[in-house]
Amino acid sequence: MALFKREGMKAVPEDKQKGLVRAGDILTRISALEQLAAEALVQEREEAQKAGALGFMARAMVQATMPHRRPKESFFERANGTFTLTMMAPPKVGLPYGTVPRLLMVWLTTEATRNKRRELV
Repeated sequence: MALFKREGMKAVPEDKQKGLVRAGDILTRISALEQLAAEALVQEREEAQKAGALGFMARAMVQATMPHRRPKESFFERANGTFTLTMMAPPKVGLPYGTVPRLLMVWLTTEATRNKRRELV
């Protein structure tokens, strides 16, 4: 595979180039980094699972989260790409917001995943 670097309107042959890298070399480096990152994630997950500290979150709640602050209305909508999270509540009750509802959702999802059941007892 010949590499050429454009200088003005003429191409410089590979043997006269300095500091250029083949596209294949870049892909090899990226693949090695991806492999290293994947191995690190597997190791981290195994350690978390052994310690009982592995948590799960519903895909929808990762793509679009609940409100951070108290909403002024009883309607909340957040979009991320083609996904839209819509929440409505009676004005007397209000919508969940802040850290506690998020942690509760993580706990519920984790327990349902661990027990492989929809009902939590």
